[in-house]
Amino acid sequence: MLNNQNNMASVANVGSEFSIALDFNVTKLGPDFMWFNPPVQYQTRNNGTSGLRVVPRAKTDFWRRTYYKPEIVKDNGHLLHLIVKQDICIIETSFDLTAVNQFDQAGLMIRLGNEKWMKTGLEFVDGRYKLSCVVTNKWSDWSTQDWHESKLSLKIHKIFDDYVIEYKPKSAGDDQWKFMRITHIESTGHPIQIGLYCCAPTTEGMNVVFDKFSITSSDGNYPHKAM
Repeated sequence: MLNNQNNMASVANVGSEFSIALDFNVTKLGPDFMWFNPPVQYQTRNNGTSGLRVVPRAKTDFWRRTYYKPEIVKDNGHLLHLIVKQDICIIETSFDLTAVNQFDQAGLMIRLGNEKWMKTGLEFVDGRYKLSCVVTNKWSDWSTQDWHESKLSLKIHKIFDDYVIEYKPKSAGDDQWKFMRITHIESTGHPIQIGLYCCAPTTEGMNVVFDKFSITSSDGNYPHKAM
């Protein structure tokens, strides 16, 4: 639920049970929304009456240790988040990434600290947009799939400490969601930072416009079966 009071977005009952549906048609984000590493600039109502535009700082990223020599540990990307205690819910966004440089990226992030997090969305790799997901449990992994445009809708099913990621084109209907990944991040009962992220790992130039952000209740069922 979105309460619009004095043109400020606020969240009702942040805690074990709440919901929010926001299209950024407000002039200010409420106090429940927090920046982990504020960006160069962000603006609500970017599309006239809706949309959140974010411009990241240069050389920002979330990555931990894997593959690169010398070892890379980066934890200065931008995350606009809520503190969520809800065990079962669905997180959703849609956005348009205007990428310029290698590894420009944006999407959804689940964060439990600098060694336990997940980011998923679009990333600009070797001149092309890719569906991207990084899961970090002390060490980061990275998986990608080809994607044909700069726009994307994302959905994450949070089922306790398990997460199911789905995607579709922004223009597609609700029957067009496709499975991307299942992963697990141990929370040990601690609250979780959930929100919208972006990074510009090389230099400035990119921006992203988020059309919406929602967290809704769920029965915890997902139709993907291994057997």
